[in-house]
Amino acid sequence: MITALALAGAILNGLEPKYYVARTPRATHSLQQRMRYYRVPAVSIAVVDHYRVAWVYAAGVRSVASNEPATPATLFQAASMSKPVAAAAILRLAEERHLDLDADVNTLLRSWHVPWPADSARPVTLRGLLSHNAGINVHGFAGYDRDAALPTLLQVLDGAPPANSEAVRVTATPGTTTEYSGGGTSIAQQLAVDVSGEPFPAFMQQTLLGPLQMAHSTFEQPLPQAFWDRAADGYYLDGTPVHRGWHVYPTMAAAGLWTTPADLATFVIAIQNALRGRGMPPIDRNVAREMTTKTSQSFALGPEIEPGYFTHNGANEGFQGIFVGLTAAGRGVVVMTNSDDGLALADEVVHSVANAYGWPVLRSQPKTAIPLTAAAIRDVAGKYGSNTGGTNVTLAVTEAPGGHALSLRMSFNGHPAQLHAAQLYAEAPLRFFTLGGASLVFKRTADGRVGSVQIGNTVFERL
Repeated sequence: MITALALAGAILNGLEPKYYVARTPRATHSLQQRMRYYRVPAVSIAVVDHYRVAWVYAAGVRSVASNEPATPATLFQAASMSKPVAAAAILRLAEERHLDLDADVNTLLRSWHVPWPADSARPVTLRGLLSHNAGINVHGFAGYDRDAALPTLLQVLDGAPPANSEAVRVTATPGTTTEYSGGGTSIAQQLAVDVSGEPFPAFMQQTLLGPLQMAHSTFEQPLPQAFWDRAADGYYLDGTPVHRGWHVYPTMAAAGLWTTPADLATFVIAIQNALRGRGMPPIDRNVAREMTTKTSQSFALGPEIEPGYFTHNGANEGFQGIFVGLTAAGRGVVVMTNSDDGLALADEVVHSVANAYGWPVLRSQPKTAIPLTAAAIRDVAGKYGSNTGGTNVTLAVTEAPGGHALSLRMSFNGHPAQLHAAQLYAEAPLRFFTLGGASLVFKRTADGRVGSVQIGNTVFERL
């Protein structure tokens, strides 16, 4: 029988991305190698097996300046992984107060109202807000320097100073399209405050964190001083620290949770137990089903849904991470980092866990690559752009050093999204992939030139 210690060793010394090129040697790396490559100061991991936390591990330093080591008890910003945690508590509130998930949220809000006609045939609903299907704008939030003036949530919703984001508004007919929206989650936060009569951190503590015994978690923003000596500092792509360690997020439901991988794993296990009929408040079978049944194009109420598992990742200033929970057999993993390139590392940890434990999903898979000709490189090389949720996303497809290969770089509003360019491999003349899991399909215009590229559901036009 393979022990958890042996499996942990195999994972920490066998990191691998989503794909490898068929009929070529598989390249694996140690966790330490990948931390250096991605310039990640600290990573913390919790692995779930048979409905329990099988093991936890932390590496690196929570603060480069102080050289203090990260431990499994080090707190990280969960970023957008806050959303499904908040959703679970809001669904519990809906159960307790007999709220209709499909009712107009303006019938529940007291302190603020969504500017949308009351007689609309398609109202903004709590179900839509929690599944990113309510037609709400504002993809995400940058947060605030710890020395800056902080807006209230109401000021954020109206885009009023000192808020640094636009007003949260309905920009598409509710229920007709899936558009990821931290703004929508923030409306759900205000609804929870209005209905419960409690400040949001107290509501989350009483409704979910306390009952699940997530003792190393808080939605308090700013982070109380009592937690500072256990909190990781965040770092940008170039290794520069976030000023005073981290940003503050008044949009707590969307991005405000501080936690550990072990606590987030406890949350994942609570959903998994409820799915097998062993749930109890705050996450009973009804809540778990709402959280694992796809409601919009990609999401249930909270998590993103893929065949065989539920998941969510997160990215705040200087922090990135991901959790995965299989819907059967009680397996999962949580990875948290204090780097703006942490998701690339976290994804490799996820696939390595799946490989070592023999999961039915998320194991590294072979892909066949064909040789690239000089003409094919010329065809697709160039810059492509799209505006996604108010963010200008640019893809730069360039010939890699040495020729005969292509690389991909992505930037958001002119800022690089990752430290290293990703190599592109050709499956067909206009179909490419990266080892990390991106699939790109280039398309020609009527005149025969390549005019766009599609990644997932997003189309990027040639610039």
